[in-house]
Amino acid sequence: MALFMNGIFRNVIEEILDVQDREPSKVCFLQRYSPKKIAQLAKQPPSPEAPMVLYVSTSDSLDRVSYTAEIVDWEEKAALDDSRRAEVDRQVRTHQPGEGGLYMTVRDGVICANLLSIRSLRAFASPLPVGVLTKQDGTSLRPRTRAGGWAYVRELPSWAGMFPETLLSDDVRSAFEQAVRDSSKESDQARRARLERAEKTPRRYQALSQGFIRNPDVAAAVLYRAQGVCERCGSAAPFTRQSDGTPYLEVHHMVWLARGGEDTVENAKALCPNCHRELHFGRGHSSI
Repeated sequence: MALFMNGIFRNVIEEILDVQDREPSKVCFLQRYSPKKIAQLAKQPPSPEAPMVLYVSTSDSLDRVSYTAEIVDWEEKAALDDSRRAEVDRQVRTHQPGEGGLYMTVRDGVICANLLSIRSLRAFASPLPVGVLTKQDGTSLRPRTRAGGWAYVRELPSWAGMFPETLLSDDVRSAFEQAVRDSSKESDQARRARLERAEKTPRRYQALSQGFIRNPDVAAAVLYRAQGVCERCGSAAPFTRQSDGTPYLEVHHMVWLARGGEDTVENAKALCPNCHRELHFGRGHSSI
């Protein structure tokens, strides 16, 4: 589990980044105005040995996850003793002067509940849409229109946000296929000239895609029904799977899921790879 915080002021983030540039191991503080406790942190506070991943949007970019860090402690402000309160106040005034020190209350004297200690704050090379975060029930997080609040989310892969470009998988594939068609219409001489100048290592990007969590019983039932024979051309599966030795066929939905088709045995067929590719990319068939 990770935590998403919505709409932290960018100047707060920039002060922490400046501190950590000078002292990479420095632990800094995040103070939230809310009097409501972050329940999961209060129940099981993280530690330097067992940190929790934090994702952050800023108040001027609420629809993007722009930063990540590690939460290494949570404290309830009202429970701080005088010594700890003085120490945190000194640290904040010294290293995060824009915060003006440790503040205890919000409007009307309501006590702020949460004090987070964080380390290893870094910016994503390519900010991610908030929708890439999923809640614990698997549904996508929706960006909010106002700053404040938090959500418990599933942790992203370690490479998320590392690459300078974030693109939709379908857009990349479509653009590549069009570029291949364009290149094929040119002379071999023109292609060879570009190849001489081309980079040998392809540029990386991180992909965003939308898929469907399919019912495994549907796939298993369709493969059982086919008994190793393509249900379109009638040919035997071209090879067996390395993992378990079963005939290799691919389950294809006749009315595609992306077009509202049902994930049912009746709407699916077991196909050899050749027939499957033809249905998706062959002449007379629409691409996905």
